[in-house]
Amino acid sequence: MEYRIETLDLAGGAAALQPWQLRGLAELEREHQLGLLGHDDFARDPAQIAAWSTNRSSVRRLIVLAREATAGPVPGAIVGAAMMDLPLLDNTHMAWASVTVRAAHRRRGLGTALWREVWAATREDGRTTVIADTAHLPAQAPAEHRVPPATGTGYLDDREGPTCFARTMGLALMQVERQSTQQLPIPADHLANLRTRATPAVGPDYDLVQWTGATPPDLVPDYLRLLTAMSTDAPMGDLDYHEEAWDAGRLLEAEQAAERAGRRSLTTAARHLPSGALVGYTQIQLDTYKPQMAHQENTVVLRDHRGHRLGLLLKLANVEQLQRLAPQVRRVHTWNAAENQHMLAVNTALGYRLSSLWGAWQYQQTRAETP
Repeated sequence: MEYRIETLDLAGGAAALQPWQLRGLAELEREHQLGLLGHDDFARDPAQIAAWSTNRSSVRRLIVLAREATAGPVPGAIVGAAMMDLPLLDNTHMAWASVTVRAAHRRRGLGTALWREVWAATREDGRTTVIADTAHLPAQAPAEHRVPPATGTGYLDDREGPTCFARTMGLALMQVERQSTQQLPIPADHLANLRTRATPAVGPDYDLVQWTGATPPDLVPDYLRLLTAMSTDAPMGDLDYHEEAWDAGRLLEAEQAAERAGRRSLTTAARHLPSGALVGYTQIQLDTYKPQMAHQENTVVLRDHRGHRLGLLLKLANVEQLQRLAPQVRRVHTWNAAENQHMLAVNTALGYRLSSLWGAWQYQQTRAETP
């Protein structure tokens, strides 16, 4: 079978992708996630892919489509894709990338061809680092088949397809993340016990502020500082990724993009009463297209305010807000670096249990290099 590969610069936004292509990409994602994980919670709806494809001042999007050469414009013609995010305001040396191929079309060189397109596009744009991830079900592997990351915590199995392919393409495993799932509702007595444990350590110098959707204007300056801190405080191992540059314009674009993608955020922040400043926050995002599922997003507490169990209190208050405002949600997904034992302990206390493992892979190239 012959294939046609084409690269689209999404500078024109969603208009660069036709409806049949959006549906084909959504089907590709769903098949991929079902095959890897047994569910499609992380697969996007066509409208969400359209929202992703809209460029912002902070990021440029590229997509490479692989299709059957003789097929017409139908969703099933899309048999593989590579997607790239190229930051524009910071981290301009790197790109995020993903490559997916339908199961029936693997082992025909398509994945390699798509990765070569990624290398070429990122190299042409002056990017020297490419970061990608792979998903895996948890399983025990014999010592001789364990691939440890650069962090030294956790491992992946070298007999699994995603691991084999990433290594074949020259990517290095930098970090293993644990993806955990929290089943809802959480019994009220368990939440009360957690609050009893957290409150004495928090003390009288802090209170909580909550909001849904866009950040209230009076909180934006403090929230921007928290977003910047989050970009470097989360354990990244040796991934070549640096501090993000956040301002009000970038925040507005990000919040508008989330809204277009059917995401609604529930946020709880910790306020330091003596200074009046926000010193920590956590956020959960609801998904309009999967109303029984939510994502636990970032959680951060500024370094000078750690040691007061604010992280536990923030997450506790936010899941209470979630159960109050969105009682239809039955599960919440989150990701943590395998070496982030503190946050993993907080999540375990809140009922999160391991569901899958994710590898963070990195490739570093020169402009003249041809993998």
